[in-house]
Amino acid sequence: MSLPLAGLILILIALIGGAMAMVAFIWAVRTKQFKDLNAGAYVIFDEEEPVGKMTDNTFGFPESEKSNKNKKEDNYSVTN
Repeated sequence: MSLPLAGLILILIALIGGAMAMVAFIWAVRTKQFKDLNAGAYVIFDEEEPVGKMTDNTFGFPESEKSNKNKKEDNYSVTN
């Protein structure tokens, strides 16, 4: 029972790729790449945009107080 040449090549490529992935993972663990996964999430924040406070105006958020009052008045108005 013999494998065709294409099958042998595919198995060889899969083994080499798996070995490269394992070497990359071992390197990442040894150089402490997984030590603090949450630190990168807080790097983007500073005094102008503190953690937990949305300051962007993307899609109209945060809305101004004036526009909120107008929307509330529109919702409660009764028309006959």
